[in-house]
Amino acid sequence: MRRGGRAKHSFEMMPSQALFRNRKVVGLMMGCLGLSKQPTRPVPFAENSGSLQIDQIVCNSPRIRLSDGRFLAYRETGVPKNRSNYRIIVVHGFGSSKEMNFMAPQV
Repeated sequence: MRRGGRAKHSFEMMPSQALFRNRKVVGLMMGCLGLSKQPTRPVPFAENSGSLQIDQIVCNSPRIRLSDGRFLAYRETGVPKNRSNYRIIVVHGFGSSKEMNFMAPQV
């Protein structure tokens, strides 16, 4: 028996433990909900809906067509190719674009 005269059962928790457990459960539920709403594949392009087709989209940047039909646009900056000593390829993540600034000396 405990000091207060009550028996300690295995299912009794301290208030701080219950609060911590509730936070974990709520966090887990919110994480599952967030992941369930994430698209796993891009929405298919509607070619028959009267909108522009992929080949008709105007793009001012040079681009190459990948083997799966998508396009990859790129941007070249710096000194001219005939004067360059090095080639640097900067790959960006989903949060930025090819127009981001890359600070490198251009001597």
